[in-house]
Amino acid sequence: MPIIELKNVSYTYDDADSPNKFALEKINLKVEEGEFVALLGANGSGKSTLAKLLNGLYTPYSGNVIVNGVDTLDEERIFEVRKCAGMVFQNPDNQMVATIVEDDVAFGPENLGVPREEIVERVNFALDAVGMGEFKKNSAHRLSGGQKQRVAIAGVLAMRPKIIIFDEATSMLDPKGRKEVLSVAKKLNKEGITIIHITHNMDEVAFAVRAVCLKEGRIVFDGAPRELFSRPQTLIECKLSPPPVSELARLLKAGGMNIDAGVLDEEEVTEAICRLL
Repeated sequence: MPIIELKNVSYTYDDADSPNKFALEKINLKVEEGEFVALLGANGSGKSTLAKLLNGLYTPYSGNVIVNGVDTLDEERIFEVRKCAGMVFQNPDNQMVATIVEDDVAFGPENLGVPREEIVERVNFALDAVGMGEFKKNSAHRLSGGQKQRVAIAGVLAMRPKIIIFDEATSMLDPKGRKEVLSVAKKLNKEGITIIHITHNMDEVAFAVRAVCLKEGRIVFDGAPRELFSRPQTLIECKLSPPPVSELARLLKAGGMNIDAGVLDEEEVTEAICRLL
């Protein structure tokens, strides 16, 4: 059974009888446990709405969202959904609830009623997992944006989720901070946690094994990032820009060089050019 399944899901913020009523319409999607999925789309495409449906913050207007076997429409079990699917949001400052790092990470487990001895173990584990163990006694406000976001991830991780949803969690970070957060996401995925990474930054898609692209509330692409990068028309239709390395490969191919337009990073295109030379 997939860990996430959306069955014919629609969602509206407005009156159901209004024109252009659906933020998401007739979404069908399955995510297997342990996958790393990049969810893409321009502003207004429905990415963040979908994220909140996965966490049970929103419930569908129609259809069903099933997370780890629990339907989010089942109000008596919605807490199970939120324990299973943790979220990391855009602004790291808005996610900090304590002034000291270890206290902030402990907040979630404390609210779950976890015994104190286990909370200490979870906090240490989570901070070490995101590379922030040495900062646990530090003041949160003195951390960089990337470090704060890693602490936010640790706070989610301390609640032992099976899924972590990054809702444009790198959009307010500088390149160094983005790299830090994506490296942590990739590491956690290798350890078995399902990652849903919501972004409009195409450079980040190469970290995923699967890309799902939204346009005006509908899925228009679901496949490997390499395949998406080799389909520039799909990116244009979704108001997304191809990553620079893919655009370079496309131009070289148009100029007569036998290079795959779906390259994922600079290393791949460099190796391809060296082979041709």
